[in-house]
Amino acid sequence: MKGRRTMTKAKPALFLILLVAGLVFLQSFHFQAQGQAATPLVRIDPPQVSNLDVGDNFTVYVWVDNASNVEAAQVQFTYDRTVLNADEVVEGPFLPSVGPTIVAQSYAAPVEGSETLGEVYYASAGVSYRTASGSGIFLNVTFTVLSEGASQLHLIPYVAGEIYNPGTYFTDINSNVAVPNLTDAFYGSPVSLMVSNTLPYFGDTVTLSGKVSGTAAGNVTSVALQYKPVLASSWTDLASLKVDSSGQFSYQWTPTGSGAFEFQVSFMLAGKTITSSVAEVIVQTRLHGYAIYVL
Repeated sequence: MKGRRTMTKAKPALFLILLVAGLVFLQSFHFQAQGQAATPLVRIDPPQVSNLDVGDNFTVYVWVDNASNVEAAQVQFTYDRTVLNADEVVEGPFLPSVGPTIVAQSYAAPVEGSETLGEVYYASAGVSYRTASGSGIFLNVTFTVLSEGASQLHLIPYVAGEIYNPGTYFTDINSNVAVPNLTDAFYGSPVSLMVSNTLPYFGDTVTLSGKVSGTAAGNVTSVALQYKPVLASSWTDLASLKVDSSGQFSYQWTPTGSGAFEFQVSFMLAGKTITSSVAEVIVQTRLHGYAIYVL
């Protein structure tokens, strides 16, 4: 079964899919570690989506790589629903490529107990006793941008032992579980950078400030501030800035020469380097009562 799914939320479980498909009896459904030559990877592509205008749409694709004998799959990931709205969750071609499937659940809904997080959930199983291997797309998710800001698209790891077995994983026809590595994605830049004066005079003090926002705010404690002359090709580290509990940071910079300079801040999140937009400052110098600057 392919195509659009109604996004009504009912607490799902992957073993129910297998029960409906008639592949195993519930009483004998046991999860076991599945040995594979290469650990599979589930990733969200593209890994970074640039800031868009409010009201714009974009689509991400949840891929699996290095998969072996996949008969059923479950994918869960979260996003910031104050920034994005998940409009559509569509099954991709990976499992249907080897035969028909039963999609037990495919939805987007708020995360219980969270004021900001939304969750995309997908669970599907084949019914042809054939399995899919290699690489392919599990599902496509289309978002609408609701507000300025940023959102991590965070794949939830598999959690064994709970009744609904939450997380991202897949099974073969013998109910063996494959637990993949996970690679998240990110929408927008979760860090802003502003300058108090873009045309200071030589000797003035400029305040560089910004904020870490979205779901990154609670996970980032410091950012790296870098600068370079406009015509330079490489960045120079200027300072490591502490991020306070509200996500704010600032730095006082006094230029030691005139010219045009660029600044940016960055940090690591989910194994990726996240960088702010570039802020430019043109430092002027006074000569016989006139302000001049060098580009």
